[in-house]
Amino acid sequence: MGTISGTVLQDTNGNSFPDAGVDPPAQGVEVDLYTASGVFLVSQFTNANGAYAFTNLPPGNYILLERAPANFVTVNSFPG
Repeated sequence: MGTISGTVLQDTNGNSFPDAGVDPPAQGVEVDLYTASGVFLVSQFTNANGAYAFTNLPPGNYILLERAPANFVTVNSFPG
């Protein structure tokens, strides 16, 4: 089983890249998980650190859809 995780940050300087110390975590952003064929599986909201994690996933390809609040620009940071 696997995990898909990441962090959503507020892109305060609008450069579309995560900038340490500049872009704060985005709490409460909805992240939806779909199968590669577009079947909805589950959603969750980012925590106070902007983090989310989908765990116990079988091997395969997945689609993530971020639903940021209106007038809110985000940028994602994925583990390396």
